[in-house]
Amino acid sequence: METTIKLFIIGLGLIVFSSCISDDDGEDLPVVDEKFISDLGQKYFQSLSFDDPAAFNVENWIQLTDEDVVSNDPWGSPAKNGHQDLRDWSAGLITGFGAINFTVNASFVAAERVAIYWTSSARDPAGNPFEFSGIDVFEVNNRGTIAEIEGYWIADPTVPIAEEVIAAGQNYFQTLNFADPNTFDVEKWIATMDKDVVVNDAYGSPERIGHEAQRRFSQGLLGSGMQAIEFTIDFQVASGNRTAIKWTATADFGPGASISWDGIDVLEVNAAGKITKVFGYWDESVFGS
Repeated sequence: METTIKLFIIGLGLIVFSSCISDDDGEDLPVVDEKFISDLGQKYFQSLSFDDPAAFNVENWIQLTDEDVVSNDPWGSPAKNGHQDLRDWSAGLITGFGAINFTVNASFVAAERVAIYWTSSARDPAGNPFEFSGIDVFEVNNRGTIAEIEGYWIADPTVPIAEEVIAAGQNYFQTLNFADPNTFDVEKWIATMDKDVVVNDAYGSPERIGHEAQRRFSQGLLGSGMQAIEFTIDFQVASGNRTAIKWTATADFGPGASISWDGIDVLEVNAAGKITKVFGYWDESVFGS
């Protein structure tokens, strides 16, 4: 009986310890798991929405970010560093919109990041409605706040779209498709990438660096028993030297054995039109890993 009581007390202590982790300053930290990160992404866009600029609670939105947050939103614009820069940025939001409401269309957590495909329904100050969409990627720290923001959307429609960046993303997925493993042109797919490309796909898994690493990956793909694979681009946007893509894939492993899944990739493209970085956000467990 005494042993049972001791074990109960020890177990209770472990439960309390695991649900209330402290940092070096003794402050209680949240358990930052996949659900927490996904929910934080939802809260970010909820707190950024308003029907009346006068009712927009800037501090409610800012508190979701780290005090030293780095925001590249949209990507390619000057970085915003810290809470005061976000406050200054929000002033433009308040004066530029009569209302803005964000809808999260899809969300994918990979390691400490979440990639979100969103649509905004807005009104200008004169009351005219319009819509636009984009993709954001947030990196969440162990304190449960957003430490980095990457935004991919068109902030100024008058600025020409970087067609070579868009084309690089489309070619990447088109050349990865095959209806028969014997017709998959590995070298054509690899040619879309720079020789020193760095691939984090899915993000949090070991990096694949350079062409030879991509060849080894393709050998594993072909050796998995996959008979066909097709990627469909659902949404694509370019910001600066990057393109963000929401995609859907279907793979065939033989009669009655097919799977479908979706995700988001962010690709960085150099001046030669070659992909230098790949960040993939999707659920690897679709393959049973």
